[in-house]
Amino acid sequence: MKKLLLSTMLLCNCTLIASAGDKIKLGIKLTPCLSFSKVTDKKGSDSADFSQNGSALRMIIGPFADFTLNDNVTFTTGLWYSPRAIFLSSTANGIINKSQYNLQYLMVPGYFKFYTNEVAHDMRLYFTLGGTLDFKIAEKKVGDDNVGLKDPLAVKEGKPLFNFMDASIQMATGVEFNLKDVTNLFVGISYNRGLLNILNPFLKYNHNGDSIKPYEHLSIKNNLLSLDLGVKF
Repeated sequence: MKKLLLSTMLLCNCTLIASAGDKIKLGIKLTPCLSFSKVTDKKGSDSADFSQNGSALRMIIGPFADFTLNDNVTFTTGLWYSPRAIFLSSTANGIINKSQYNLQYLMVPGYFKFYTNEVAHDMRLYFTLGGTLDFKIAEKKVGDDNVGLKDPLAVKEGKPLFNFMDASIQMATGVEFNLKDVTNLFVGISYNRGLLNILNPFLKYNHNGDSIKPYEHLSIKNNLLSLDLGVKF
């Protein structure tokens, strides 16, 4: 199902590109980013208190297509590979436990890019607003799962700890340089704020005949702060 969905999205992108003609520019994006998460523990009455515990440098890379709407506005989509990291800690009875989980996503962006007029020769500022749909392709715990989210519950049930899909709002600003009539370079800063709780809501266990979801009070959302580097032609 995942492979069919990703193949369909890629086919749609290729169809749009083929039909756009000279109103489109193709490019590639290379983005060093800081991956961190927002952890919310909605249940303060239990014995464990969960919180975020760190961040990691990662790299987003992939192709994109800019569809020209007018001289100052484009619409961008693409397909990007995005590894991320979740650092989590739990405090119970004065003891702090820590865990790390590495995730890999394919991001499908969709955002508008608004350009200013030239602020210098062949140089324009831009601002973007839009979002991404993110499809998880892998997850892995790093070292011992001291917090205990993945072991033993997710392993015992044979289910992933994290959801298949994520989504984010994306905002960015930067500068674009026109090197030639058909080549542009850009550099900017972008922020992706996660919208969905990425924990699998179907993890549960039976206790005295009752079905208990131990993580329904816990929310983890992905966030990215990125340095955008790219070329389009």
